[in-house]
Amino acid sequence: YILQPKSSVCFRGNVLRAAAVCPTHLVLCCLSDPEAVDVESGVESVKLPCRIRENLDGDVTVEWRDGDGRMVHVYPNGSDQPREQNSTESEEQDDFYKDRTMMDENLLKAGNFSLTLSRPTDKDSNVYTCRVSSGDGNLTARRVWLKVKGHSIDQYSIVGLCSVIEGLPVLIRLSLSQLLSFD
Repeated sequence: YILQPKSSVCFRGNVLRAAAVCPTHLVLCCLSDPEAVDVESGVESVKLPCRIRENLDGDVTVEWRDGDGRMVHVYPNGSDQPREQNSTESEEQDDFYKDRTMMDENLLKAGNFSLTLSRPTDKDSNVYTCRVSSGDGNLTARRVWLKVKGHSIDQYSIVGLCSVIEGLPVLIRLSLSQLLSFD
């Protein structure tokens, strides 16, 4: 396919987007739909899954944000805290999520960075992003779409990891299996 700036190609729910950053670069993003989690309003808690298979060395920082960019939970350098200690702006957990989030420290060693959100309501229906980074610079992201029964989201924003390819125009030939292997 030949992708022009700001064009999209969709394959089975995966989206390949092209966006011009400057005249000599093309940014490609392969995005997939978030994993869906359905829950009834009024339950005690819900687990938002985030499992990473990659081997992460060094200190691991886990950051959960909602689709509105609010800080849901941060686990910086092996200590479960509501504040991101490394942040220059000292970003705090959003008040909406205070005293409602928890991560199981025993599961972290096994690559399970799932977040437990207590007392979910219809206002919690959103797309959540789990970003896991390690001291060696590796970054992995997973998205979860939480749908609290009785509330629906017609539109949601998707954030993907992108790579930059120099030179425009770019001829890209991708098979369906190559597109589906992007995560």
